[in-house]
Amino acid sequence: MKKRIISAALCAALVVGAFTACTGKSSSSAASSSSAAESSSSVAEEETTTEAEASAIPEAIYYNSCDEANGGAGIQIVDQDTAAHTLTPNESKEIVFIPGVKGESIYCDGVRGFKLSDFNGLEGDTYTISFWMYQTRSAQFMPAVQVGNPVYNAADGVEHWINFTWADDDGDGTLQFPHIWTYDSTVGDRTMSYASTTDTSIGKWTNVTLVVDENFVRADGLIAATVYIDGVVAQGKEGDLEVGIYPGIMATSDNFDFLLGVNYWDAVCKGAYDEIYVFDKALTADEAKALYEAGDPTVKYEPPVRTVEVKVNEDAITHLGSTDLNNEYGSTYSDPIALTENALKEIQLFNYSSGKNSLDNYSLVFTASEDPTDVLFTLNADCTATDKDGNEVADLDSSWSWGNWNTWEESVMVEADVEIIIDRDGNNFKVTQAATDINAAANTSTTNFTIDAENIYLYITCQNSYVELLKVDDGVRITPDPNAIATIGDTNWTAGWWAEFSKSWAINDGETKTVKLNNYGSKGSNNWENYCICFTNTETVEVSTAKSVNIDKLPKALDENGIGYEGYEEYAVMRSDKYAWGWGDDTAFSYTCEGDDWDWATWKSAMRDADVTLTITRNGDTIVVDETTIGRDGNTYAHKTTLTSRLTSADPCYFFFVNEKSYVEILSVE
Repeated sequence: MKKRIISAALCAALVVGAFTACTGKSSSSAASSSSAAESSSSVAEEETTTEAEASAIPEAIYYNSCDEANGGAGIQIVDQDTAAHTLTPNESKEIVFIPGVKGESIYCDGVRGFKLSDFNGLEGDTYTISFWMYQTRSAQFMPAVQVGNPVYNAADGVEHWINFTWADDDGDGTLQFPHIWTYDSTVGDRTMSYASTTDTSIGKWTNVTLVVDENFVRADGLIAATVYIDGVVAQGKEGDLEVGIYPGIMATSDNFDFLLGVNYWDAVCKGAYDEIYVFDKALTADEAKALYEAGDPTVKYEPPVRTVEVKVNEDAITHLGSTDLNNEYGSTYSDPIALTENALKEIQLFNYSSGKNSLDNYSLVFTASEDPTDVLFTLNADCTATDKDGNEVADLDSSWSWGNWNTWEESVMVEADVEIIIDRDGNNFKVTQAATDINAAANTSTTNFTIDAENIYLYITCQNSYVELLKVDDGVRITPDPNAIATIGDTNWTAGWWAEFSKSWAINDGETKTVKLNNYGSKGSNNWENYCICFTNTETVEVSTAKSVNIDKLPKALDENGIGYEGYEEYAVMRSDKYAWGWGDDTAFSYTCEGDDWDWATWKSAMRDADVTLTITRNGDTIVVDETTIGRDGNTYAHKTTLTSRLTSADPCYFFFVNEKSYVEILSVE
C-alpha cells in the first residue's frame, strides 16, 4: 500500500481506534502505562492531541510516514556513482526501519541514499516541503534533502534543484545548517541562503519546513520563501531568513528527483528520515508549527548494528587481520618490502573496516631490519603517525582531500580499494595514499617525513580490520627526454582521451616511415592507456592542454564518431594493444593483427616504460604497421597490424599520435 496522505476530514470520520494509523503513531512513540486507569486516560489524551493535529495540518498532495507497516512503499534505495554522476536503484538491499518521531523512520547508512519514487512534482510554484531528519555527521554541501526537475539530467547536463545542505558560511570551518541552495542551469546561476545559527543540527531530530509562495517574487526573479526549523522561522543575519527559489524546480516530470541523503556529487548523509510531506499550498506559521508538534523529537536514535560483508580474494598476495574485524594491532604482518635509497614502490591493497575508529585500518610500519618490531616510524591510514618509541608524531606534514572524518571512517574505509605510492629520496619519504570507496569516490592523502637510517624495510599490518595485499610493484620515474620532437600526455598520467595529440606527418603512397617513441603507460591499469596512432585525410597541429595554441586550430566536434577539422576523416585508428577501428560508416574498413601472443598483465606492466619502434608502410588502401617494443622487463613484444580502409592511392594521408592517461615521447620520424 502506498503511503499517501489521508485527509483530515477522513481522519475525523474514523473510529477512535484508527487514529493511530491515520497519524502514523505507533506503540514506540505513544505514551504507555502499567495500570488500566492510566492507560485509559492516556488514550483519551492521545485522541484529543490527534484531533488537534489533524485539524491543524492541512491535506497534503504527498505524504510518506516512513513506517515499517507500509513496507517502504514509494521509497527506493539508490547507489551513487560520483564519477559517472548516476544514481542506480539497488533492489538487493532492504529498507531498515528504526524508531522515528512518529512511528518508524528509515535509516540512511551513509553509503547509499533514498529516492521517493512515487512523487513526480506538482503544478505551479506555490508549495511546502516538510521532513524530519536525524543526522550523525555533516560535510560541505552534503544533501539532507535535494529535489528538482530534474536534479541532474546527464543527457543534456540540465540541473534544476533545491538542496537542503550544510556549508561553511563564515569560513571558520564550522558547517552551518540549514543552507537552502537553489540552482537552475538554464539560467546559469546559483543562490544560497545562509542561516545565522551555528547549530549544525547534528545528533538530534530536526524538523525542516520550506514554504514557497509564487505570489511573492523578488526583484531578481526568484520566489521569496520561508524556512522553519522545529516550527520556528529560521533566522538569517538580519532577521528572518529569506530564501530565493528559482521557478519551475518542482514542475511535474517523469525525471523528477526527490532525494533523501544523497545526490549525484556529494557525500552521503548518515542518519534517519521521517514524516515527509509535500503540500500544493503555502503553509502558515501555525501550520508549520503543527507539523513540528506532531512529532516527538525526544525519541531515542537507535541505529542498527552495522555488519561488513568481507569477500575473501584468494588471489591476494597476503591476507592480514581477521574477517570478523576483531584482531589486535600487529597480530599479522606482510612480508618485508625493501626500500632502497631511491626506491619508488606502488602498493595495492583492499581494506575492510567496521568504520568505528579511524585506527581500525591498515598501518605502514617502517623498520630498520627484517624484523617488524624493529620500528623506526609508523604511518597509519588516517595520516597519524608514531615514532620508534610509539609516541604520536606532532605537526606531521600531512594533507588530505576529504572534509569529513566520520564519512571517511564510516563509509570510505569500510570497503576501500587502496593504492599507496612510497617515494624515497635519501632519508626523505613521500607517501601518497588513495582510497577509492564503494561509491567510486577517490580520497587521497599525502604525508612527508624523514627517517634517518640507511637500510629501511616496510611492513603492512592492521587492527580490527581485514586487509588483502594485492600488488607490490616498482614505480616508474619519468625523466622527460629533451630531444623528443613531440610529447603527448603528462608525467602524472592524468590526461584524458584525446586531451592532447601530436603534430601530424604525411605519408605518401608506397612510402615507409619509421617512428621511434618512448611509451610510459598508466600504472598498468588498462591496456588502452598507452599510445594510439591515427591515420587521417587532414593535416593537424600539435595540441596540448599544457601549451598555448591557436583556438581556431583546435579540433571541432563533427559527430559521435570522432573529432577533427572541417572535412576531417580518419582512415583508421590503431591502438598499441592489437585493436583498431575505422571512421564512421566506412564499410571497407578491416584490420588483422599477427605476431606474438602474450599475457596481458605482463604486457601492461612492460608498457609502463617501453621503447617502441614502428615501421609504417602505405600501399593503396592498405597500411601496415610493424611494431617492436622492448618493455621495462627487458623482453621484446612484436606484432604486425594490417589496416584496410577506403583510402586510395590518390588520397592524402597523415598520421599523428594520441593517448589516454599515459605519457608518450616521439623521438624521431624518418
